[in-house]
Amino acid sequence: MSNIAAVRESGPADPSPGPRARLVLCCPIATACPPVSGSGAWARFPGADSWIRRLPLRFRYRIGEYPGHEYTEGRIRPGPLTARESAQSPTDLVESWLATALKSSSGEGYGSARSGIFEALRSDPTHPIAEHLLALVEHPDPGVRSIVLQLLADLAPLNSRRSALVEAAESCFTDSDMQVRRRAVWLVAAADHDRARHLLLVCSSDCEPVVRLALVEAVIGTRCPHQECPCQVLVQTLMKDSDPAVRLRAGLAFARSASAAELVPTEAALVQDLVAAGARLAGPGSRLRWSAGELWASALVVQDRESDCYRWVAQLLARPEPVCRHAAVEMAHQAIRRWRAAASRLSCPLAAALGDDVAEVGSAAAAVICASLELTGAHADELAELLEVPRFREVVSMALGRIGDRRIHRPPVTESEALAALRREVESGHRECAVDRTGGCSLGQAVTVLIRSFPLSPALRAPR
Repeated sequence: MSNIAAVRESGPADPSPGPRARLVLCCPIATACPPVSGSGAWARFPGADSWIRRLPLRFRYRIGEYPGHEYTEGRIRPGPLTARESAQSPTDLVESWLATALKSSSGEGYGSARSGIFEALRSDPTHPIAEHLLALVEHPDPGVRSIVLQLLADLAPLNSRRSALVEAAESCFTDSDMQVRRRAVWLVAAADHDRARHLLLVCSSDCEPVVRLALVEAVIGTRCPHQECPCQVLVQTLMKDSDPAVRLRAGLAFARSASAAELVPTEAALVQDLVAAGARLAGPGSRLRWSAGELWASALVVQDRESDCYRWVAQLLARPEPVCRHAAVEMAHQAIRRWRAAASRLSCPLAAALGDDVAEVGSAAAAVICASLELTGAHADELAELLEVPRFREVVSMALGRIGDRRIHRPPVTESEALAALRREVESGHRECAVDRTGGCSLGQAVTVLIRSFPLSPALRAPR
């Protein structure tokens, strides 16, 4: 590893027909290969490609997975554009990114086109590509409007026309799509935080509830740890708001800095607001994904109030409202990640939550238990009973497998079950090996050939 310097190729004479991945491994020998004067290109170390292929998988960058990026120091970061990519017009670059983003599950559209947009604005804050993106804010498809607003919020620090961003975002406050309205608010906060704070101050209780709650989340954020913090006055004002979701969000922010004595008078109100509006926090389109239970646990963790966290988990799990029990499970998860004794202290309450009548609460409790080796070992018998429940099977199987519990390998009882199990394994092998770019799954192919060569049973070859 110390004698490898794989570097990228660039320049106008690039003959590649399309986007390609670049490999950069930073190491001492790279100092012997300085950039070529005036071109910004790195010299290629002789035999670098053959060395790259010998590297462990964690050091290799699979060609084509993130085209247009570089792999440096264990991180993937946007790389300079190739000659072909830089020749694309702003419209083509935006359309290329949009096509990728609409197909991706996250809507981010990571790839060479997105990297090209960032690099264009990084090199020239007045680049016309910003105008093309702003024009898409009025697109008739709400999905397009949503992902464009998200990208504009990511680009806000690079954009020189932040007033235009704010104006375009505010025009979406009355959008018919709830996710678009939330992302419009976060775009205002990213482009001009003072403007978002002003809008929150002048926005009365008659304002659209989704927009107002998003303004509260964007302005307060996740951190307000000091009494002298400027948002403390605003937080105490919002704790008296008529909207229970606004009161809840402000109360959780207040809990991060309030002492135990100051928090006691507000605890009953927090629980009431949690029941009324706990599910409204961090809705689709919000850049803040922390739920009410996670925010509450964060407030307790910041002040190292371990015993109070255990008390609240027990109290909320005993309440009849599902939103309270779900918040308790989330608090338990954060506590286990923070305190060493939390796993043993919260073991019994979490085990009881596995059988909750609400599927979401039981699934969340199973995920928390399965994330801890200590809890998985302590409740292996209870988890093994859940293997027959479809919604638990995947997470429980992985957890029991990590501790070496053989009950995840339940042998088939009848011939039909054995044939069905073999068919599932073969099909699963083909699905998983479809993404393997090093030659496919030899085991799956061998089993398929075996089945075709030796028809042990007609049912095995029958189409499903």
